Amino acid sequence: MDLTSNDIELLVQKCQTESPFGTSAFKELVLLFQPSIHRFCFNYIKNDNDAEELTQNIFIKVFHNIKNFKGESKFKTWLYRIAINQCADLYNKKKKQAKIKQDMFAQRGEIGIKDNHENSLALTDNIDKCLNQMPQDQKEILILRFFEGLKVKEISETLDISLSAAKMRLSRAVEHFKILYDDS
Repeated sequence: MDLTSNDIELLVQKCQTESPFGTSAFKELVLLFQPSIHRFCFNYIKNDNDAEELTQNIFIKVFHNIKNFKGESKFKTWLYRIAINQCADLYNKKKKQAKIKQDMFAQRGEIGIKDNHENSLALTDNIDKCLNQMPQDQKEILILRFFEGLKVKEISETLDISLSAAKMRLSRAVEHFKILYDDS
C-alpha cells in the first residue's frame, strides 16, 4: 500500500474523527506502519519478543493520543518519536536491571554470570557490535537513516533538531561507526 503524505494526513484526520469508537482508519495506519516500527524496535533492542511488545505498546499509545496529534510535523515523524522514546525507556530499564543483577552476583562472589537479557542483546556481527558501542543518540540517528531509510529532513523533524544539526550528527555518527568498525 503506497500512500502519499497527503493520503496519510487524510487517514490520520479520519482516525481523529473516528476515535475512540471507530477504528477502521486506525487499522489502516497500523497495517501501513507496523512493519517499519517493528523493524526499528528490533534494530534498537535486538530482541524479537521485546520488539513485538514494544510495537504493540507504541500503537496503543498512538491510539490513545492520536486526538492530540496537531499535524505540526508529519505523522511518520510523530510515530517514530514515540517509538524512539519507548525503545529508549525499555533499553534503559533492561540495562539498569542487568547492572543490578551484576552487582548482586559480584557481591556474592559469582564471577562470569551474565544477565539473560544482556545475552539476548549480544550482537553477533560487527555492524551490530559497533552500533552497540555507540552513544544512544548516534545509534538512533544511524538506525533511522540506514535501517529505516528516513531522509535527513525527516530525521531532523523526528529528533526535533535543525537540519544542519541532523546532518552534523549523522556525519559524526558515520565517522564514529567507521572507526569502531575498522578497529573490530
